[in-house]
Amino acid sequence: MTETVLFARQPILNRKQEVIAYELLFRDDVQTERAVIESDEKATSSVIINAFTSMQMSSVTNNKLAFINFPASMLKNMPDLSPDSVVLELLETIHYTPDVLEDVIELKKRGFRIALDDFLFKADSKKIVRYADIIKLDIQQINKNGQRKCMDIMAKLDVDFLAEKVETERQFIDCMSMNYKYFQGFFFSKPDLIKGHALAPDKWVVLELITELNQKELDIKKLYEIISRDSILSYKLLRLINSSFYRRAKEIESLHHGIVMLGVEKIKNWANVVALTQLETSSEALRHLALERARFSENLAFAVKGADPQIAFTVGLFSCLDAFTLKPLQELLTDLPLHESIKEALLHHRGVYGYLLHAIKAHERALWGKIKWQALGKVGLTEEVFEQAYQDALMLADGIVPILTERVDLPHSSNQVN
Repeated sequence: MTETVLFARQPILNRKQEVIAYELLFRDDVQTERAVIESDEKATSSVIINAFTSMQMSSVTNNKLAFINFPASMLKNMPDLSPDSVVLELLETIHYTPDVLEDVIELKKRGFRIALDDFLFKADSKKIVRYADIIKLDIQQINKNGQRKCMDIMAKLDVDFLAEKVETERQFIDCMSMNYKYFQGFFFSKPDLIKGHALAPDKWVVLELITELNQKELDIKKLYEIISRDSILSYKLLRLINSSFYRRAKEIESLHHGIVMLGVEKIKNWANVVALTQLETSSEALRHLALERARFSENLAFAVKGADPQIAFTVGLFSCLDAFTLKPLQELLTDLPLHESIKEALLHHRGVYGYLLHAIKAHERALWGKIKWQALGKVGLTEEVFEQAYQDALMLADGIVPILTERVDLPHSSNQVN
C-alpha cells in the first residue's frame, strides 16, 4: 500500500511582503493524533520523495525556492536536488561533529545555501555559523534583546536573518525595524483591525459589490447586471473562465455565455474572488491564502455527503475577509446576506463547513495533531483525499493569482464585455 505523505508549504516573504520561497513541512505518520514524526530522517525523505512523485518540485513551490529541513544523517547522501531550487535547513538538534562539518563544507562547494533553523547561540554553534547563509530566529522563543544580541555577535558575518513565527502585523513591524531580511509566519493574514470606523472608499465599494453578489434569489440576469457594471471585474472573470483550469473546446467569448455555462453559483464565487483581490491592501501571500482555503474547502466538500462545495468555497474565501478589509469579521458579517451556516462556520467553526475550515487552518500551519483524522475519515475524508485536495488547491492558486493581480487598463466604456 502506498504511504500517504502530508505536507504543507508556508510562505517566506521579503521586506516588501513578496513571496520569495516556501518552507515545506511534512508529516508521514497520519494515523496518530500526535504532532510528531518518528524520525527527522524519515520525515525529510518522505517529503522529498512525495514532492518528486506526486508533484514536481517546481509545481510544489510555484517555481520559487524550497526550504527543506535536513538531519545530519542525510547530508552525506543528499538526494539529487538542485542548489538553485533548494535551501538546506539544518535542524537545531544537529551536533556539529567534524564529519558533519565536512559534509556541510562539501555541500557549500556544490552551491547549496545553508539555513540554520530555530537558531540558538551555543558553544556548538560557533562551528557552523561561518558556513550559514541564513539564520532563522524564532521570535516567539527569543525576546527582542536576545535577537539583537544574536545579530550583534554575528554582525561581521555575511549572513541574512529570517524571523520565524511572525504572527501579527505589530510583530512584523518590530522585525522590520531590526536587521531581518526575511519573514515567515501568518502576520499577513492578521493585520491590525479597526473597530467601529468607516471603511475606506475602495473597501466600501468592494463590500457593496460582495453584498450584491451574495443576495438571496440571485438569478442570471441580476448577476450579469452586477458584474457588467465593472469592466475590470468582467474582464478578469472571462480570463479566469478561459484559463487552463476550465478546459473547454471553444473559448467563452461573453460574460453572459460564461454564466450560462458555469452557473450562477460558480460565477458568483469567482466574482467574490476577483472583487476581494482588487483591493490594494491585499498582499500576494494573502491572495494565495484566501484562494487556497477556498479551493481546499470546496474540494473537501465534494467528498462529504450533504455538503455544498459552493458554500464551502465561500467559507474558505471569506475566512480572510477581515484581513482584506481591515475590519473585524463579526462586524462585516452583520451586514452581509450570507447563509447562517457560512456565518457559523466563519465565526465559531461550527457545522460541517466550520469543521472543514478548522482542519484547513491546522493543516496550513502543519499542526497535524490538531486535525481529527478519525472524525474526518468517518465523513469520507481520508488522508489521500485530503492531500489531493490540498495539492489541487495549491496548483489552482498558483495559476489564478497572477491573473487576478495583473494590471488591466481598459477604456471607460460600458460595453467592453458583453
